[in-house]
Amino acid sequence: MTPAELRRRADQKQSEASALARDAIELRVQAAALRDLLEPLAAMSSRVWVGPAADDFAAKAQAASQTVNEQADRLGRVAADLDDRAASLRSEARSLRTQANAVEAAAATPALPTGVS
Repeated sequence: MTPAELRRRADQKQSEASALARDAIELRVQAAALRDLLEPLAAMSSRVWVGPAADDFAAKAQAASQTVNEQADRLGRVAADLDDRAASLRSEARSLRTQANAVEAAAATPALPTGVS
């Protein structure tokens, strides 16, 4: 593979890493918006309304809140996975650039004539 091809692949990997990092940030923003979204609902309800129906509503609101928080946690884990993959792609890109530099350096180094030591 030529140095130019190695650099082109490195640029692609770097671009993919940047896209994954942006996606991870967006997932974290969404997770933060979801987390504890429903918590105030049960508290507000208990101030306005009492009795068995209110208790049932509060229990369901709490269960829904827990489900939403679990989803937010999952989004956070996916974001962390995306960050890990982005780091791996950046490392691969650095390696490809190093290889390109090595190929160029080897091509620029004059070869010794045969029989000369």
